[in-house]
Amino acid sequence: MVKKGDERPDRPLSSWEASALEAVAGVIEFWGFKRNQGRLWTLLYLRGVALTAAQIQSVLDLSKGAVSMVTREMEQWSVIHRLRHDDSNSWHFAAETSLVKMV
Repeated sequence: MVKKGDERPDRPLSSWEASALEAVAGVIEFWGFKRNQGRLWTLLYLRGVALTAAQIQSVLDLSKGAVSMVTREMEQWSVIHRLRHDDSNSWHFAAETSLVKMV
């Protein structure tokens, strides 16, 4: 989750976040899914806020196409969902946190 006092959800990964992303990505990859799917879900879960595709691209250092492909796949599986904030024209993506809904 976002630490108190650190309001920028698109800030670079801290060392502990990077470690967590890689750990979850390894498990996800072991299960036969794409590593970036694990990294993306973990990022959204840990930050606790919805991020735009551009923010995800920046934080995870992924191409625009990679973000588009991964978010589309993960939306189909209902492990992330898209929403629109009142103050933005961009779609934002948030992690599904309910294990029951994901399964």
